[in-house]
Amino acid sequence: MRVEAQQILNLLESPPPTATDIDAYLYILACSPSQLINLSDLSEALERSLLYCSIFIFLEPEQGKDCRSHLRRLLGLVNYQHLITFISYIKMCHLWIEAHPEVSYKADKRVIKQLSKLLESEPSLADFFDNYIEKIRHQQQLQTEHLAQIAQRQRNQEALRKAYEQLEIRVEERTAELLKSNMLLKQEIKERHSAQAQLVNIAFHDALTGLPNRMQFMERLKQTVERPKSGNLFAVLFLDLDRFKVVNDSLGHTIGDQLLVALAHRLQTGLRSGDILARLGGDEFAILLEEIQGIKDVIDIAERLQQQLAIPFHLSRHEVFSTVSIGIALSTTGDHQVENLLRNADIAMYRAKALGGAGYKIFDTAMYIESTKLLQLETDLRRAIERQEFRIYYQPIVSLQTEKIIGLSGLKLTLVTPPLCPLSILSSLPLLFHSSTVLSSLAVAMVWLSGLKLTL
Repeated sequence: MRVEAQQILNLLESPPPTATDIDAYLYILACSPSQLINLSDLSEALERSLLYCSIFIFLEPEQGKDCRSHLRRLLGLVNYQHLITFISYIKMCHLWIEAHPEVSYKADKRVIKQLSKLLESEPSLADFFDNYIEKIRHQQQLQTEHLAQIAQRQRNQEALRKAYEQLEIRVEERTAELLKSNMLLKQEIKERHSAQAQLVNIAFHDALTGLPNRMQFMERLKQTVERPKSGNLFAVLFLDLDRFKVVNDSLGHTIGDQLLVALAHRLQTGLRSGDILARLGGDEFAILLEEIQGIKDVIDIAERLQQQLAIPFHLSRHEVFSTVSIGIALSTTGDHQVENLLRNADIAMYRAKALGGAGYKIFDTAMYIESTKLLQLETDLRRAIERQEFRIYYQPIVSLQTEKIIGLSGLKLTLVTPPLCPLSILSSLPLLFHSSTVLSSLAVAMVWLSGLKLTL
């Protein structure tokens, strides 16, 4: 085989042949006229093709299986073994075995001797092997470092992957905790809003009837008063249950509470949709009528309420008749103070109750003046009793037969205040009857008259 050292060197320095190149070289070998190629009689093209195919077997052991079977068939077993042994020892000399540990072979001393002669005849080949060995070692070191970097990068990627998975788990756990906390917070806020709503409902509604209480009624009345005055007519009705104490004393407070609830329901059904009904306390109720056309609308509603309340209430097998006294205060009186409007309706209600109840009375200024005078008179009378400012004037009745006093005539009780201002007891009795303290004091003042015949 006419293989020169430089040919082998050139082939080793060049990149490995591709599978397409090898197919071409195998085709050249297959086109040889001999059925069995003889290594001692090779053309240059067959020799180059044979050399490429032989080196390819060691460069690409996995892909060289097909090429190896073709060479065995073309060269025969002896020539194929000789060629492979020769090429393998060349490969061993420049550490191909270290670069490709998957290739295995056995040494042949005869070939080693031939190789030694080849190295002696070609000194440059020995230098090449030394340099190539160093080059291979350097490449191996680079490859080892590259593999170490790849391994380190893989470890780093694995560590990052695990850290990322742990981070995802922590994020999921934290997210679940936040969702749970958020749900608990929402539930707490919902419960707090519910509690606040209950507190507001308790603060602005009557516990027994569920109606608005005095606070809410006064707030709604304040809003009505503060609206623009043009065409804003409204009225306040103050209602007091007649003879409610009789029901409580005779049937008990439970029946009394049932009566208040039934009364509230019946009053509510007799009002318009926009009217406000409130329980002020005890047996007192108040109604705010908005957007009325005049006094006639208020009277119609008051009379309708009276008619509905004329129907008896059936409470726990008891039939109860109940009426209300109604006081009416109109916005046309000119006094738009919230407290004064409710006070005026209260004054009118007491005037209706004084007239026998089961009716209504419309407030006017004279009622307020009279109430003010009554309050001042009661105050003056209390102070007069303390200061002993009452004076009693009487005319004795004398018997003509015995000429003795048998009675009094023209009894007169006056109040002396500086400056002296006598007050007739007869003109003051309706007012005095409102004060139990004054009446008791008058009784004490007239004790000395006991046993005498009193003629007024």
